[in-house]
Amino acid sequence: IASGNYDVQIKVERRDEIGRLAEDFNHMAAEVKRSAQLEKDILANVSHDLRTPLTLIKGYAETVRDLTGSDDAKRTEQCNIIVDETNRLSTLVNSVMELSKVQSGAERPNLVDFDMSDLCFEVAGRYDALCDKNHWQLDLQANEPCPVSADPAMMERVMHNLLGNAFHHIGADGVVVLRAIPQEKGCRIEIEDHGPGIPPEDLENVKTKFYKGSNSVRGSGIGLALVDSIMTALDGTLDIKSTLGRGTVVTLGLPLYHKA
Repeated sequence: IASGNYDVQIKVERRDEIGRLAEDFNHMAAEVKRSAQLEKDILANVSHDLRTPLTLIKGYAETVRDLTGSDDAKRTEQCNIIVDETNRLSTLVNSVMELSKVQSGAERPNLVDFDMSDLCFEVAGRYDALCDKNHWQLDLQANEPCPVSADPAMMERVMHNLLGNAFHHIGADGVVVLRAIPQEKGCRIEIEDHGPGIPPEDLENVKTKFYKGSNSVRGSGIGLALVDSIMTALDGTLDIKSTLGRGTVVTLGLPLYHKA
């Protein structure tokens, strides 16, 4: 293993503490192999995500410089693409930094008591223009108070990440549902779309950073990993259920009282 051979497995022939040690060793070797492969995948994925916009930026910048500088319409169109791709790069870098800060504990939650239903109303209002433009509907179901102990700014980021995913995968009915449901010891938030759904082979990995499933649209592959890290930091829960052809429901659980 120290030399990088993670396929080694010990034959378990005993059922005492030595046998249990051998089983634990085999499990450790398998997990180290999985982590090493995941690291390679992450490097490959982030390299690809960085390379694509950089290639476009360079290509269009050279075109503007050499060919279309005197054509106002083409120059404007190509400069807009350069700006869009630069924004995409900035979003990716900011997402990586944000995830790193949350996972490392450098960004600690600022816990306060507040009504999650009020935050849902506030966040939902940001999508009015998007829905009007595309003839979509954000069905907000948050009519009861949902007191929680959490970080409102972190939860706002979580909601925007999940609503962004839902609208990217919106179904033919053009409806995304946002629910805030009071619980005995906190609150449950549900974000539901009726889009293509997530294949079972992808579902267990969607919270892994830089993982992109077969139904993925253009993005950083960081959103759900960030959501998962924030919910862990808030002593909350994240659950994802999906059915192919019928859509996905993401459920968040938040406590009424934070652990001391």
